[in-house]
Amino acid sequence: MAFTISTETRIEADPATVWSVLTTVEAWPLWTSRMRIQSGDLAKGKRLRVSVAQPRGGHVIHAPRITAIVPARRLQWVRRTALPGIFDSKRDFVLTETESGATTLLSKEVFSGLLAPLLRDSTSVREAEARFEGLNGDIKARAEDLRGV
Repeated sequence: MAFTISTETRIEADPATVWSVLTTVEAWPLWTSRMRIQSGDLAKGKRLRVSVAQPRGGHVIHAPRITAIVPARRLQWVRRTALPGIFDSKRDFVLTETESGATTLLSKEVFSGLLAPLLRDSTSVREAEARFEGLNGDIKARAEDLRGV
């Protein structure tokens, strides 16, 4: 049984600016400590090395594969355990332009696999929504700073 965690943030900047913040990974250390892309190319089919800060300290390293990249619209990656179907996740960053030219950023992760029902209530998964909101807030602050808001 799959489950989803998602957060949505309005950003007073156009999607191209938000996309630039999201995809200029070498600049991430300037505006967030929550997540780092340590290596890899943002291109469909490529694997990344992502470091995610944990609430109680330390980092967890993931190696997702990019499954969709649509400039100024969507970045998606999939992360699987050594045995696909045990505990997998699909992470989406979706940018939607509002009527006023601002951007709605949707961060969503769908967890699936045999262990998903058992891990749904784990501390790490329960804290994920707050981490998503924090990263969205960091992206918002950086994009609005670049825009001069």
